Amino acid sequence: MITFKRWKTQSTIILTCSFLVWGAKLAENLKQVSDEDIKRIMEMLQIADVNAAGPNDTVFNYQEHRSKGDAPEKFFIPPEVQDIKTAALSDSYHLSYLTKPTVAALVNLMSMYEPKVGSPERTGKFKQQKIDHFLNEVLKTEVMKLLKQFLRWCGLATANSDENFKKWMKDFWFSEYARRRKVVDSSAFEHVFMGETEAGKVLGLHNWIRFAYLEARGSLNYKGFLTERQDSVATIEFTWNGNAKPVGGMLLGSSPEFELAAATICSLLRPGANKCKFFYKNCEVIFESYDIARHGKNFLSTSFPKAGKTCRLSPTPIQRPPCDSQLPQFQTAFGGLLGEMSINGRWKLQRLVALLLCFLMWHISSGGEQQQATNEDINEIVELMEKADVNAAGPNDTDFNYQQPSGKRSALKKLGIMEEVKGFKLNIFRFVSFVSGSYMAKPTVKAFLKLMNMFEPQIGAREKTGKVKAATIDRFLDIVVKTKVMNLLKEFLQRFKLLTAESEEDFKEWLKNLWFTEYARRKKVIDSSAFEHIFVGEVEKGVVSGLHNWIRFGTLEADGYANYKGYIGEMSVAMATIGFTWNKKEKSSSSMFLGSSPEFDMAVATICSLLRPGRRKCKLIYKGCGIKFTSGYLERNGTRYLSTGFPEAGKGCPMSTSDHKRGRDNNETQKRKAKRLRPRRKRKVKIS
Repeated sequence: MITFKRWKTQSTIILTCSFLVWGAKLAENLKQVSDEDIKRIMEMLQIADVNAAGPNDTVFNYQEHRSKGDAPEKFFIPPEVQDIKTAALSDSYHLSYLTKPTVAALVNLMSMYEPKVGSPERTGKFKQQKIDHFLNEVLKTEVMKLLKQFLRWCGLATANSDENFKKWMKDFWFSEYARRRKVVDSSAFEHVFMGETEAGKVLGLHNWIRFAYLEARGSLNYKGFLTERQDSVATIEFTWNGNAKPVGGMLLGSSPEFELAAATICSLLRPGANKCKFFYKNCEVIFESYDIARHGKNFLSTSFPKAGKTCRLSPTPIQRPPCDSQLPQFQTAFGGLLGEMSINGRWKLQRLVALLLCFLMWHISSGGEQQQATNEDINEIVELMEKADVNAAGPNDTDFNYQQPSGKRSALKKLGIMEEVKGFKLNIFRFVSFVSGSYMAKPTVKAFLKLMNMFEPQIGAREKTGKVKAATIDRFLDIVVKTKVMNLLKEFLQRFKLLTAESEEDFKEWLKNLWFTEYARRKKVIDSSAFEHIFVGEVEKGVVSGLHNWIRFGTLEADGYANYKGYIGEMSVAMATIGFTWNKKEKSSSSMFLGSSPEFDMAVATICSLLRPGRRKCKLIYKGCGIKFTSGYLERNGTRYLSTGFPEAGKGCPMSTSDHKRGRDNNETQKRKAKRLRPRRKRKVKIS
């Protein structure tokens, strides 16, 4: 085992390494590798997996659970496909993904196999050339280089050179044998990646690229899912040319090399009943691997993933340790210690080895005891973010016209006295009376507004997808993460070990996962996300759900879609609780900050949802007013997603202090207008 000793927090980690002992033990018995070692190498392989499919490469279209009947649509679709039912050949993944070297090499192998068990396997130089080409491309990747080093540490002598390792991989995966003791008709690679058929059943076929390839050609029919873990791992039912596969498991979006590496590690270190457990894209995966004996030799028969019971609490991406920048110092510091050490053969401390050791050290150093944030800590960071919020609305940018409390004659425009008002514009009766053009042009506000039409508000209707939406989200986040507010948020989260991201790009991905990961709000179709619910709003059965952002509400009012009904509680310059309708859908009570920027709202909701979720509530001060921030999660297939987040009025709001004189004067003016414009008592007014 590699052991680490940390002398001081936030200081140098002294590496105490017993490689010789570790290597010798593993050479005798590979199973002595710990579960934690397996989890760490799998995490490192994910970081190195540059050929994994991205969000613009494909979409996983789960649809209904298998128990509810056959799925009407394909399982794999690219983001830009609008008509799923008529999706063509290229509509399983984006064409650019097929050009990735290892993916292209895998696809080129697909016509080289005879899937029927009992039929002699195809042979010939052409097939061997394609296998060699695939292995050559795969072995160039960082994933396979890491696998080679890891297996060497585990005592695999044939991992001592690239040539020997390729020969070993070819023998392990491509050696052919008789699956039913009759004819040579199978191999580990064919079974796991290509799939086989026998007596009306599908055997193997645990690769998502192969599945999508067959589905696009119309020879495979997706029936529905049994276990759904979003973009991590799926257990599904399908038929292939009429042959049934009632239960099939596969990783989603992984590269061919990652699946080869994961199955290799698990079949060597956790075969049979031992089972291999690790996290893939934040969800637990259980790999099962089994051998088959033929003529006194064991061959890999199958290796496949199943969904575990848990997912990490929030969908956060794998964070990259800052090893690239620290590698020269790391190699210098430990080169003398490890430079000439050997494990079943001589090796020198190369860049890849140093990278893995750096990762392991980072993993240990970032795993210390988490400091708990106090209410004072939260108040302090919110105060700093408020001061740094240069994109907040100024006194000339907007005005909030409270008018009447909700339920007491509602807002003035609902009293039927519009025709009596002379000299006033219609928008005086809106809650957000106006928003200046200069404010709408602020970078984060402008990027935020462009996102508003990217979402399908109807709960139960499939969420919009496509390149345009993905690019618009990226553009918004690119601008937001550069703001002072978000830099303060990043530092705060790092301080309390809620975030390990160092770079701006990693922080952006972290925010993207937290806010824009889509899920099924009612356990049916993928129709929601935290961002959509909180910032954009959703509708269901005549009721508005979410919509807790003043900019969004103001634009809906200005466009004539939202109808303000009145306020609830006290008037405040910091936040409002109001009633309204949106396209005739009712929202009896919605709370929102007033005048804040999109980044401020997102930052506060992020902090409170992580530190004070549920009943605990987040207590803070904004614009001198006491605020209680409520946030909630919902669970889908073992994963918790941010469901909602909104402010509520707390105790104490100095509307009459000089610090908020404008807010006081503004609301007093609104009261006087309401009184002056109130209809005479003798006139009967119908309130709608």
